[in-house]
Amino acid sequence: MDYWNGTTDAKISLAIVRSPAVVPVTDPRYGGVILLNPGGPGGSGVGFLRRGGDAIRKTVDVKDHKYYDLLSFDPRGVGETTPAVDCIKNPTLDHAWQLRVMEEGIFEASDAAIGRLWAMSIARSQSCSLPLPDGEPDIRKYVTTASVARDMLEIVERHGEWRETEARRLLGCVTNVPSTLLYKPEEEKIQYWGFSYGTYLGNTFAAMFPDRVGRLIVDGVVDAYDYKKSLWSDNLLDTEKDLQGLYYHCARAGYPACALANKTSVTTAKGVENRVLNITYSLYHNPLPVISPSPEVITYSDVKNLIFAGYVLHFSPTRARHPHPRSVVSLVQSDPLI
Repeated sequence: MDYWNGTTDAKISLAIVRSPAVVPVTDPRYGGVILLNPGGPGGSGVGFLRRGGDAIRKTVDVKDHKYYDLLSFDPRGVGETTPAVDCIKNPTLDHAWQLRVMEEGIFEASDAAIGRLWAMSIARSQSCSLPLPDGEPDIRKYVTTASVARDMLEIVERHGEWRETEARRLLGCVTNVPSTLLYKPEEEKIQYWGFSYGTYLGNTFAAMFPDRVGRLIVDGVVDAYDYKKSLWSDNLLDTEKDLQGLYYHCARAGYPACALANKTSVTTAKGVENRVLNITYSLYHNPLPVISPSPEVITYSDVKNLIFAGYVLHFSPTRARHPHPRSVVSLVQSDPLI
């Protein structure tokens, strides 16, 4: 739990998942392992690789040339890694709390929303900082980015150890293992692909262990200074550009490829924008009831969240958590917003 200062002898158990390369480690086309992080912070790497591994493999593997092991993990405190960071010990109460937050909506959903959301944030965050019972190791002190980067180094080391063992098993020999497959203690280099906050994690790894970097992809780069200061002042600079791109391509594709296009006349980007705004604001005071065996109500916040989550749904499925997926399908009859 504590790599550096020895303040506790407690251990953590990292949940790790591997998508094996399509060739064995002894094949000349084997390219090693790529470690992945979906960002968040707090995104489940295990869930990310399970759901998005095929798409990632299509990107990184080069047919008849290079094939990679893909590996990801739930960072300390997250997902299936133990011990977890549990601010609300009762799982039922925790789930109910999340539902309350989602039902409150986004900041401008009502004149009272921002005050209520602010109060709920304070209640949860300050409760999360309450002291633990005496003698219980406090994982909350050791979920820093630096600690996770150090975990990544340990993963790289253990994979190198496994690689040599696997090579010996496949070759059926104790000697004559190719030098590229031998485990090199304290010299193994990372190949890493990090998304969003995962870029900050990757850059932290590179700063801490510069001699252990093989190849590093930082995808959707976080401004480290802005992030550490909790300013987040440049996170949404291009949001409106993305929406304009949506409107343009919807008009270009037309109906029925885009359900927001006109059925009977020429579609323009401005027309699509107006339709999106009309749909969204019509729900502000008049949410749309959905009649079904699982009834639902589509709100202004639901549509706003769906648009905002479009990028996340496509590139990081483990972080997307839309509250009412059935109701959204009922609304647009397709997925033009994502």
